[in-house]
Amino acid sequence: MKRILLFATLFLMTLNLQLLAQDEVAQVVVYRIPAHSPVNKMPWYNDVYRFSDFHSGTVLYASRRKNAETLKLNYNLYYEKMECINGKGDTVLLKTGKLKFVNIGGRDFLFDNVKGFIEIVADTPVALGIKTFMTQITMDYIIGKGWAAENKTSGILAGPTRTFEGVFDLRTSPSIYSRYYKKDLAFFFIDRKTSIHKAVKPSILKIFAPYAEKINEYLETNPVDFNRQEDLIRLLTFCHNLTNS
Repeated sequence: MKRILLFATLFLMTLNLQLLAQDEVAQVVVYRIPAHSPVNKMPWYNDVYRFSDFHSGTVLYASRRKNAETLKLNYNLYYEKMECINGKGDTVLLKTGKLKFVNIGGRDFLFDNVKGFIEIVADTPVALGIKTFMTQITMDYIIGKGWAAENKTSGILAGPTRTFEGVFDLRTSPSIYSRYYKKDLAFFFIDRKTSIHKAVKPSILKIFAPYAEKINEYLETNPVDFNRQEDLIRLLTFCHNLTNS
């Protein structure tokens, strides 16, 4: 009887460990767009938005010739664009000419012509920004109608599916590839002039150059994961305290 109880206990422990591992893996959601299918027809399409619904927001421009606008807004992670609802009720992309800031429901976004929309998550003298987006994992070519015509000069051998790395991902139209994505993020430091710097050690040392030695000492005893929001806020708090001491 004791052996049976011991076996049952070990079995349940093993099962719990397997379920825990599955839960950890399940945290990464993979979004698939089948070949020749538009993204806005996917059952998970609402997940591409930063907010669950369009909210009233304010758009500010760098040019003083254009006044601030109040619109219904949401950020699209798949296109990495801001969308708005126009007077006709249609969802359209927000024009970015001379655009500087967007506020949606109290959340501030800084716009950069190269890096796109950066959400400010720590509004300090040197701010912390985060860019959320959907990154491509892989693309599979599903062989079907038209495959021979499309690939007759490519030299690619036929097979049921082919995975291609580095193929250009044109997101504005359906693709001949089945595409797979996951949500991703990148952190940035935004200095007092609203210049955007990738959140890495050389950036923080450059921004707070007069205090570089003390920052290096801090990092030696307080390791910082530059891909973790809490660590970056802790680092910025330390740097700002140096400037105020």
